[in-house]
Amino acid sequence: MSGYIQHGYDVEAIQVLEHMLDESIQPNEVTYVCILKACTLLKDLIYGKLMHSNIAEESFDSVLAVISTLVFMYAKLGCLLDAYELFNQTVERDVVLWSAIIAGFSDLGYVEEALKLYEEMCWNCVHPNEVTFACVLKACASLASMEQGKLIHTTIVKQGFDSDMIIGNTLVDMYSKCGSMASSHCVFESLHKRDLVSWSALIE
Repeated sequence: MSGYIQHGYDVEAIQVLEHMLDESIQPNEVTYVCILKACTLLKDLIYGKLMHSNIAEESFDSVLAVISTLVFMYAKLGCLLDAYELFNQTVERDVVLWSAIIAGFSDLGYVEEALKLYEEMCWNCVHPNEVTFACVLKACASLASMEQGKLIHTTIVKQGFDSDMIIGNTLVDMYSKCGSMASSHCVFESLHKRDLVSWSALIE
């Protein structure tokens, strides 16, 4: 099932699940994470909600990996209220769950809310990862918030994520959109590797 999803055969992955159920093999948390990813890629909200019901019935709704994938699915499919409700219902929140909800708000244009969630995550002593930083930098770029972008850049350097290519590219783009071409070019020059995204971010 995971192999099918990794190679873009999302429909086939769901068919594998159906065969499993026909043979009375019960899914576990890994199975549900795979299927929820397939539902997200297929934009199949109906099947995703069906899986959510099964997850709740089988008490996998306390597994953080499953909850995070559900939050990500709902957010990606435009159901931000459902995603946020699930997030609020979860007491123990790790960086993956925080990143999923922050990404959801940021991707759907609620960038100020995304930044507030980032601040709340930091207040709760949860350390951001590459995904979190990429999301909040995009939010800063959307708001042209140079001051907050610089603060986040400082945190990125302190935590050793400044060598990550995705983070580097996002920093180049953020500074460019905030109107600081000098800072954008400085980050660009510091990149160990540059790809098409790096050059495009600088050019734009």
